[in-house]
Parts: sequence; structure tokens; C-alpha cells
Amino acid sequence: EEERFSRTMEAGLAELNGLLAELPAEGTLSGEKAFFLKATLGLPIQVIKDIAEEQGYQVDMAGFDRAEEDHAKVSGGGQAMGVIVGVEAYNHVLQNLQSAGLLSDAGVAYDPYIPAGQPFNADVVALLQDGTSIDGLSVGDKVEVVLNQTSFYVESGGQVSDTGIITGDGWEIEVEDTRRPVGGLIVHLGEVVKGHPIVGANVTGIIDAQRRIDIIRNHTATHILHAALRNHLGAHVQQRGSLVAPERLRFDFAHDAKVTDEEIGRIEQEVNAVILADLPVHWENKPLAQARAEGAMALFGEKYGDIVRTVIIGDGDNRYSYELCGGTHANRTIDVGAFIITNESSTSAGVRRVEALTGQMAVEYIQAQRRILNQLASRLTTTSYDAVNKLTAVQDELAQSKKQIERLSREVARSTFEAKINNLETIGGVPVMVLQLQNTPVEMIREMSDWLRHKQPSAIFIAGADNDGKPLLLVTVTDDLVKQGYHAGNIIKEMAQTVGGGGGGRPNMAQAGGKDSAKLSEALDIARKLIASVKK
Repeated sequence: EEERFSRTMEAGLAELNGLLAELPAEGTLSGEKAFFLKATLGLPIQVIKDIAEEQGYQVDMAGFDRAEEDHAKVSGGGQAMGVIVGVEAYNHVLQNLQSAGLLSDAGVAYDPYIPAGQPFNADVVALLQDGTSIDGLSVGDKVEVVLNQTSFYVESGGQVSDTGIITGDGWEIEVEDTRRPVGGLIVHLGEVVKGHPIVGANVTGIIDAQRRIDIIRNHTATHILHAALRNHLGAHVQQRGSLVAPERLRFDFAHDAKVTDEEIGRIEQEVNAVILADLPVHWENKPLAQARAEGAMALFGEKYGDIVRTVIIGDGDNRYSYELCGGTHANRTIDVGAFIITNESSTSAGVRRVEALTGQMAVEYIQAQRRILNQLASRLTTTSYDAVNKLTAVQDELAQSKKQIERLSREVARSTFEAKINNLETIGGVPVMVLQLQNTPVEMIREMSDWLRHKQPSAIFIAGADNDGKPLLLVTVTDDLVKQGYHAGNIIKEMAQTVGGGGGGRPNMAQAGGKDSAKLSEALDIARKLIASVKK
């Protein structure tokens, strides 16, 4: 029991440290992930919380409680197909396979560093569903395949897991993910696409070569990017998490200011220069103490053993990058291809994020941007090189036109006002200006109400404007009439309901919008009736 608990803690702590390493500084571990650690890896929630807090992180306990409740509802208090399975099930599988001599004491032999696309042979030692042995698999069934050895990469250090196929005699499984539920046990999650898989079969594993190559490009580019960031922003830059996927890379790092466009340009230029320099990329295993003494960069928050894998970009005195890394990499930097930074942002206080593309994805991104630029240049009747200057000129013209339109609109509004001021309606003995306007900004309507107050110290102003199909209403009441019982907010509330809007306002001024400009005239008539109904 003690040995089993020790194995459980070891596997759980390794996974916890990996999840924490992906968080930004002082980040929060989600409740779902905390529940996964407890339910799947058997790590007590208090241990999770204590370790997270010791490293400066928080745990979403409310989210954890919700995940636990949801799990209880789905599983009915037990386990069911498709529901998270406890670590003990996988520990039991591992122990049985080791006892039967199908796996060594170290578990599944793991070598993810074979060339992309190179097949490997292995024996199927178990077929599982949710950690339970299964027989009689058919096409369409989901399955977890345990091989005695594998070259499928298991997600770690930001690099995603491999996918591919496992083929036997007359059957085939499409691998969608690869995981390590407990230390020593690797399962290939997939779907039977042909035949009937059986335990004991000798099989061929083939990793999706193009996908692996794309991942390799992004991982090697991540190391180059890390070094370039330190060269241009300072030695304080340290990794705070990453994602290495086939379609993109993401790199979080410690830095307390936005990376400017000029800095991004220089960093991007240096990364591409290193790629074009065709530097060698090589790796070797060595003692951790030696690697640190040699200046190897370590992943923030990662736990390392006594022997570590190091990845060096460059040779001898020309060493460009030196990091501890268990991921897969290109043989030479030229294999990365094009590199382009697509975004720079903040994830939390003191942590910035850079997103980038390499290889074919970078080329497609550049081509898409070029198409957009060419289309813009065509619309501006100029060349792509002069598009910015032409666009600036067009914007200047538009700004001048806008000022001219505003001036003319004000003249029209003044003319409308002057035509009305000498012919105000009188409702219940009160002077009232009622205006139905077209495409008149609210600022202009408010100014018109001010004009009325200057000309007529005791009056009510009512305006309705159709602004591109959207009605706008404004009512103002002079203070003396407010004391007599007239209320702008009450008037506009009824008007707004008529045009499909709602709201209210102060006694002396109220504004509202709506949906139906066709009913503006009706809304203005309602305002007249409300004014007439006020008892002084």
C-alpha cells in the first residue's frame, strides 16, 4: 500500500508541476484541472492546494467543487464509460503487465526521437477502455492501446502529443492522442478504423510525419525565439509557459513592458537570420549539475532528474541557444523555414505572450497578408508600396469632408430652428418646440435645445431623429415648468415605448433610443398629449 501510494504521489506531483509551469506568474489552476489531478491521478486536493500556494499560485476551489459535483451526477457515485477513471485502475494495469513480464520495471520503453515518419515495431500488451481491459473491439470503437514500446511523443514541456496509426494483421487504429496516466504507462487513445484489434499482436506504429515535422519546426523556433528575446529585451526574460503545436507556437515570458513594434521587428529579423545561418541542432544527455554549470536554460517550474536532455543550437564558440528540453527538434535551423510573429500581448502582470508561425503556416500567413494589401492597393488605385501614403491621403480627405458635413449640418439645424422659433406650438398654455429630424447627431439636438432656452426661458423642447434607421429621442423642460409638474423623463418613457425602446431620465432632460423610426411621428404626438394632460 505504501509503495502504491508513493507511485500515485509521484505521478500526480509530476503532472501538477507541469500544469503549474504552464500558468502565468501568480496564476490560478482551474478547478477542472485540480479535479483531474484528484480523480484521475489520486492526488489529494489539500496537497494540490498547498503545493500550488508554495509556488505562488492559487487553486479555483469553487470550480473544483463544481467539477466534483458534476462528476458525481454523471457517474452516479461510481465509474462509467467515458467518465474520469481513478489512477488506481491504471496502476493496476501497469502492475499486472509488469508481473506478467510484458513490461519491464521501468514500464513502456519510450523513445520519441526517431526520425519523423519512420515506422517502429511493438507488441500490443493491453487494450483498454477507461483503464479496464476490453475484448471484441470493432470498427468505430474507442480504445486505449498499450504497447511494450512506443515512439509517439507524450505531451510535455508545452509540446503536444503525437497522432498517427497503429496497424496489425488486418486491423488498424487511428491514434488521436497519447497520454501517460501513471508513471511507466503510456496509452494511445484512438479509434478502430479497420478490423478487430487483439492483445499480443505485433504491430507497426507510424507517427503522422507532416504533423511531427510541423511540431519540430515550432519547437526549435521556440528555442531560437527565447534566445532572441533575451538578446533584445534583457537577461531577465525567462520562459513562463509555452505551447508547441503543429499549426503555431506560443511563448510566455517574464517582461514588465509591452514589446514595441520596433523590438518585434528586430527580434523577428534575428530569428530568421539564425534560421538562414543553417546552424546545427544537437542534443545529448548529461548530469543536471553539469548542464547548469555550462549555462543551460531550464524551464520555469519544471522538475528535473539527475540526468537531463540538453538541446544546443550552434557549435562550440558559436553556440546560440542551450536549454534543457525533452522535446523533439529539427536537425538544423534551416529546417524551420520562414518565421513570423503574429501577435504580442499581456497575460498577467509582468508576463508577456508572443505567438508565431513557422514553415508552411508562416508562408500561408504572409501570402494572405499580401493578398489583403494588394486588394487594398487596388481599391485605392495605387501600388502596394504606396498604399499607406494613399490611405493616409484618403483619410485626410475624409476628415476634411466630415468637418464640412458637420458645418453644413449645423447650418441646416440652425435654419430649422429659426423657422420654428417664431412659430412655436402652444400646448396647455406652454410654448413647445416639436422637431422631427433626419440624421442629426445627439450633440446637435442638445445644442438646439440650448438655443431654445436662450430664446425662450420657459418652454419644452421635443425632438425625434431618424439616424440611419435608428430613432433618437430627446426632451428638455425648463426648470420653472418642472416645478409645475412637467417631467422630461416621464414624457420620453412613453415616447420610447412607441418606437420600440425604453428608459427614462431626469425631470429637466431625458434621452432614449429605439428600433422603429417609422413611428417617430406617433411618438411626437404622444408627447403632445402627455403635455396637454398635465394638471398644474
